Amino acid sequence: DMIFRVDDAERMRIDSTGNVGIGTISPSRKLDVRDSSDSQSTVLAYNQGASFTGTVYEAITDRTSNSAFNLMNLKASTVSKFLVRGDGNVGIGTVNVNRSGLGVDHTVLTVGTDAGMGMLELQGTRTSDADLGRIAWLNAGTRRSEIVVSRIDEDTSTKMSFSTSNAGSLSTKMTIAKDGNVGIGVNASDYWANASNLVVGGLGAVSGITIATDGNLTGSLIFADGTGAGDNTRGGLQYDHSADDMIFRVDDAERMRINSDGVVILNPTNDADGGFINSYRGAISVSTSAVGISKVATYGGLAMVWMNSAGNIAYDLVSYSLSQVTVLSSQAISGGAASRTYTAVSGILKVAMGSGTYDVYATEMRTANS
Repeated sequence: DMIFRVDDAERMRIDSTGNVGIGTISPSRKLDVRDSSDSQSTVLAYNQGASFTGTVYEAITDRTSNSAFNLMNLKASTVSKFLVRGDGNVGIGTVNVNRSGLGVDHTVLTVGTDAGMGMLELQGTRTSDADLGRIAWLNAGTRRSEIVVSRIDEDTSTKMSFSTSNAGSLSTKMTIAKDGNVGIGVNASDYWANASNLVVGGLGAVSGITIATDGNLTGSLIFADGTGAGDNTRGGLQYDHSADDMIFRVDDAERMRINSDGVVILNPTNDADGGFINSYRGAISVSTSAVGISKVATYGGLAMVWMNSAGNIAYDLVSYSLSQVTVLSSQAISGGAASRTYTAVSGILKVAMGSGTYDVYATEMRTANS
């Protein structure tokens, strides 16, 4: 061995295998540097040249790039803290790099520990509105997508913006405001505060939201006032693709349905209650236990007619005026006598039938008293 002594002590040794040791008499590598003191650096690579453009430290291997060897592995005791593998993948706090198994055309940075939590932290300091941190994706050296976090309004508030490129134009597509409201294509804070938790739009273009569902399932837009049963389905709009029906939910129950024929059905799941309608024109269908599928038709807002399950008019078309019931026209009667008795009491049209009297809520009741 060749020994170099300085100030009456061995400072460096080259052993018989060619290993060089600094701070050790038994070097185990081509260069083995050890320091037992509390000095700042065991190895210091430093350049202070004002115009220096080279490399301070460079590790070179002529082996084909692969993950079978490490270019650099910095350890605390025996635990790896920073690892650069031969394939270019990097691990911080772990040697289990690229655990997702991405291919050789990916460069992976894995941050974390094998027994705890990993975190990537971007540090910025802003006292006025400006970007705090940015993660950018480049294609062939050009920025194409990014996530930016910015200070907004005060030091304790931030917003997050997501940007993508369309035909080379990078622009913000979604923003999460400091209050958590989300705007897709627009700024959510520009819209009505009571409905700005999620705002979707594209000013200058057609906008929309699609709920895609398999053809035998139901798509839903639900309103909830809690997480318990009934509270989490308090109201909603649903589309049953198996029947092509539109369903309207109120107070945790189906209250109206528009079927594939365009027929409007009220309270389809509660035949005993039927439905109550205020209407001025048009024809509406309700469900009642009296005649199966019955129909309400308005005449200037003041007319009603019952129809049977076959769709035929079952009782006379009538109108109310100043508490009087007047027959406007006589229609063909299905399954019964040609005459019925009508009386209007407290907004209810009473229809006397052979087996009893049934209450039918009028579409609109206007009397001398109301």
